[in-house]
Amino acid sequence: MVAETAAAATGLRERKKLETRTALRRAAVRLYLERGPSAVTVHDICEAVGISPRTFFNYFDTKDDAVFDWDHRLVGHLLELLAARPAEEAPLEALHRALRASIPPMVDDPGWRERRRLLAAHPELVPKLLHSNSHLADALAEGIAARTGLSPDSLYPRLVAGAGMTTVRTAIWSWDPDSPTEELLAMLDSCCEAFAAGLPEPADARGPGRIAAPGHKPTAARGPAPPGAPDGGTGAAADEQPDEPDEADEADERADRRTDEQAGGESGGRAGQRPSSASPRS
Repeated sequence: MVAETAAAATGLRERKKLETRTALRRAAVRLYLERGPSAVTVHDICEAVGISPRTFFNYFDTKDDAVFDWDHRLVGHLLELLAARPAEEAPLEALHRALRASIPPMVDDPGWRERRRLLAAHPELVPKLLHSNSHLADALAEGIAARTGLSPDSLYPRLVAGAGMTTVRTAIWSWDPDSPTEELLAMLDSCCEAFAAGLPEPADARGPGRIAAPGHKPTAARGPAPPGAPDGGTGAAADEQPDEPDEADEADERADRRTDEQAGGESGGRAGQRPSSASPRS
């Protein structure tokens, strides 16, 4: 009975701590959006929640830490999900599935979508966010190393961890926070599949707007030629096609050769031949 009472008290205490942490996080994001990050103080956040600054510092070291709290909490959850993936699963695929499972709870957490809007409105916060969650890549590298038996400092675990961080950041920044969570998951899937396939160039990158490599001469697209086009129906510009002799040019060359031969006959030889030095003078 005593043990059950203690467990209930502990559970209640932890639940209240979680509620306070969530309230501080939401208040920080809301005030940052309303006033701008530089105009908000720790006292403002505490006043909005109804707690003392002393209590605030039991949870966070700085006001920015409250805004970036999701990223700190993500680390442990993500490592648990990664460790739970089947051992025979390829490391990149295992990380993909772990990231995919971690996103819905994070997106559905109160204030997270507002935080996404905050970062878009105040990009000066992004470097702080990257610094705040820089330890996540190291933690993921350790998780990949545990699956592969490699050292966390070796190249492969760090490469897979970096790929995972890049995919989730790219998906989140490409996603509209007013859109359903399923769209964010679809973007994450596309990013991970592209990495797994070796980042092949998308088909639409070969369109007219593609930037040519230095020294590359673009080839005109083939298609129906406009009326009177001199390129044989390819629609390509004349200066992009190889020069080919036509019948008129060949006729002119034959006429020139006949004129040279006649002139050479009158001077005692064919065109292109010079009189021998042994010939008698006339």
